[in-house]
Amino acid sequence: MVYSIPSLALLALLIPLTGLGQKTAIIALVIYNQYLLLRNFLAGLNGVDPAIMEATAAMGMTHMQRLVRVLTFAENRGKS
Repeated sequence: MVYSIPSLALLALLIPLTGLGQKTAIIALVIYNQYLLLRNFLAGLNGVDPAIMEATAAMGMTHMQRLVRVLTFAENRGKS
């Protein structure tokens, strides 16, 4: 129930812009689901052990290398 309230509020905000109909519902659902995906992705990245991140910085990896090589691997490793 808690997750449905923000989507309904977003739908109410879009009605004056796009009218009431299928187009408004689709836009609201896509925007809200992108928010949920981003939130979960960031939660996974923040769940990586800080010692691992410190070790990669000490090895001289750039931020992009750390993201691609360490964070995505560590996030996927937890999913079995």
